[in-house]
Amino acid sequence: MNLQQVLTDRNIDAQSIPIFKTTGESSFPDMYSIYVVAPPGSAVLITAQVEVTNPYDYNVGCGFRIIRDNITVLPAAMMNITPAEHHTVRNFVVWDLPTGNTTYRLDGYAAASKVQSGHALKVEEGCGLMQVAVFAPDVLA
Repeated sequence: MNLQQVLTDRNIDAQSIPIFKTTGESSFPDMYSIYVVAPPGSAVLITAQVEVTNPYDYNVGCGFRIIRDNITVLPAAMMNITPAEHHTVRNFVVWDLPTGNTTYRLDGYAAASKVQSGHALKVEEGCGLMQVAVFAPDVLA
């Protein structure tokens, strides 16, 4: 495998993640997204980092996932952000074998039992990114 390209997205798409009741609806706003040209047989390494802030006086469950064209590449795992913790930084690394050109997205969700209408976690600008490295198969001459 030969490294073909490395793509980076440092511009967050969503400034916040709405907090929903733990028994209610949810949404998954995109934090980062990258379109990838992947030749047949390519392997892709996705890395990402995001920082979020809980400015409220209650615990908020927060999860992130990496998806490719509605296919989960890295499933969401929830963690609590306590008022004492206030900030959390999450890092992700995952390999994928796409079947062609595709878009990778890091998205997030948040839930709490004590949430008030309109509350959201803040996605910290300048504190994260998403990178995709595309490795193309060796070609014999």
